[in-house]
Amino acid sequence: MITLKNAYKVYTMGDEKIQALDDVTLTVQEKEFVSIIGPSGSGKSTLMHVLGGLDKLDSGTIEVNGLDLSKASRRQLAKFRNRQIGFVFQSFNLQPTMSALENVMLPLMFGRVRGSERKKRATRAIEHVDLTDRMHHKPSEMSGGQRQRVSIARALVNKPSIILADEPTGNLDSKTGSLIIEVLDKLNEDEGITIVVVTHDSGIAEVGDRIITLHDGKIKEDKKGAGKSKRSQFLSNNKVKT
Repeated sequence: MITLKNAYKVYTMGDEKIQALDDVTLTVQEKEFVSIIGPSGSGKSTLMHVLGGLDKLDSGTIEVNGLDLSKASRRQLAKFRNRQIGFVFQSFNLQPTMSALENVMLPLMFGRVRGSERKKRATRAIEHVDLTDRMHHKPSEMSGGQRQRVSIARALVNKPSIILADEPTGNLDSKTGSLIIEVLDKLNEDEGITIVVVTHDSGIAEVGDRIITLHDGKIKEDKKGAGKSKRSQFLSNNKVKT
């Protein structure tokens, strides 16, 4: 599903060059739940942006679902991001003047889905994250956990094969964060969506089927995680009412 080989990415800031990715090679299989962990500046977000087609490598190759992102045109990348990838961000990235339903419909508008179908699919996505009672509320009228569930609904509305979540619990307390992990777990288990979570929280990272540790742009460790059993334990220990 995802194959990254000998990936290099350098950013220039003034006179300084920052090696964000340094000869990174990895493969993510279909339906895996992968955690990527590392300190600030380790290359986690850069790796996420590369996997999602938001940024291009300086050298190396990346193939996702048969598409070589390193050679893809701007139009191909835009279609890839809209149809294949669902993004979830720490800061939610919701439009403040729009309702939850309108926010979830946005990717469908960009994908030129017809109005009636947009509303139907967005409603189903919101139901999927148990947020029907907040469907017509604006982000300012919702809690952090509810806003993050709206962003997950927006991520899955186009039925992506992969969800990339960049610090999805970073702005949430531990119990509310567990609700987000629960939603991602269900999408992985019930829908077969591949989940890649970037985090600096070791407790969150441990719920992955695999845990990839980055340091200074390199993969320091790639080990098997506790997977489903750990997710069940994590959710049980942090269970709160929705």
